[in-house]
Amino acid sequence: MLAFVVLAASWTHPMQHRPVISAKTWVQVSSLRAAVPQLAVSRVLTETTDSAGSALLDRRKLLTDDAEDKSALGSGRALPIRELAVGRKRAQPEAPQRVLVLGASGYIGSAVVRELVSRGHQVVAIVRQEAVTGPSASTLSSAELIIGDVGDASTVAAAFAARPIDAVVSCVSSRSGSVDEVWRVDYGASRAALDCLQRQVEAQDRARDSDTDATTDTDTTADTVITAATAAASAAPPARRVSYVLLSAICVRTPVLELHRAKLAMEQALADSPVSYAIVRPSAYFKSLAGQVSSLLKGQPYILFGDGTHTRSNAMSDADVARVLVDCMLDADELNGVVEIGGGEGTITPLEQSRMLFELLGREPEYLNVPLNWLDNAVGVFDGLARALPPLRDAAEAARIARFYATQEMVGPPHEDYARDSLKDYYASMVAEGRLKLQQEARDGGPDLGLPTTSLLALNVLQAVRGARRMFSRLTPASEAQADRSA
Repeated sequence: MLAFVVLAASWTHPMQHRPVISAKTWVQVSSLRAAVPQLAVSRVLTETTDSAGSALLDRRKLLTDDAEDKSALGSGRALPIRELAVGRKRAQPEAPQRVLVLGASGYIGSAVVRELVSRGHQVVAIVRQEAVTGPSASTLSSAELIIGDVGDASTVAAAFAARPIDAVVSCVSSRSGSVDEVWRVDYGASRAALDCLQRQVEAQDRARDSDTDATTDTDTTADTVITAATAAASAAPPARRVSYVLLSAICVRTPVLELHRAKLAMEQALADSPVSYAIVRPSAYFKSLAGQVSSLLKGQPYILFGDGTHTRSNAMSDADVARVLVDCMLDADELNGVVEIGGGEGTITPLEQSRMLFELLGREPEYLNVPLNWLDNAVGVFDGLARALPPLRDAAEAARIARFYATQEMVGPPHEDYARDSLKDYYASMVAEGRLKLQQEARDGGPDLGLPTTSLLALNVLQAVRGARRMFSRLTPASEAQADRSA
């Protein structure tokens, strides 16, 4: 067992250099984590020094120094759950809006860009340089691009510099789930956009007030002042309606991961702001249930945690989620709350998912069962190691991520208007694309790219389990041939 968890750390979370977060930022992050119910943090976590020799930071000390920041974190009240209207139809054409999309090159973000453009809206997107020529290039060609790091507040501010933004749709999500990254991206980038939107509204309000004051100063008689002020108010353009839609997740209802804490903190910040908002919590995505398609195409077994029947989900396609987000953007002033939603095909277990895939592949089912207590043991070991060795905190978080997504149900309320796509159809397209990719690799002699980076669970667990299995097979020579055939 110890070999398994050590291997999991080395395979899934190689230590990489990340920007050092300032002491002030860690104080704010500590405050946020303490402000979200059930999320107090007591671990000692330190940061490496930067090139200028910044001092090592002790987060336990910072947690005791954050009292002055807590007043700005909101009331911590429960957020209202809203329902989307059934059979909703828009009587009037949508007024075009200038919309900032965060995470525009991602799975959901790119679908949101397509949905917005198809409905006549102008899209502003913050993307890295590589996204301009990557898989999302054709989608992003319809958007105004800001090249930079969405986790950098100055990059986010640049999106507001040219012209006012009418709405923000934040679909950003950490790639790794690491402690630093979820706070820098899932909370930090989304919060930076909210702050910019609020400053924009405040500046517009000041400009309107200034115009009114200038008009009323032209005459000092009471009747003239009232008349002039009324005329100025009626002549001034109406206040811009702005809205903010945050893509969250149904799993934040069980907040045990750092990702959940960051999402909940952003939800609360949004609810406490004066901006019209909607928080969308989808159940799961089709892509999240397809992390093993590539390995199955290569003849490997399907990995099941436990017997594959203890969890269920009703996932949604990227297009269906995008339509929810855009409709919520248009109705944010009426919603001002949380929308929880799931797919309409009914729930499905991992075992049922595997059978669907094996049928599409024309293969006899073959499984590698991973006992659930392996995940519990991995979490326990890494938690203990992280207390003594803070740099291992990301490995501990990876173990928690793996256990969470292997053991928790992802089920949201189905909605008939947002359930157009079928999981089986999605699987069929993934199988077809995967076969073409393998054929291309065979022709080009390219590298075996392995599993697609579509699922935190796939990223954090599947490779580690396979590696551990090979290691154990060496201890039992008789089983080595069987391990090689099925791994």
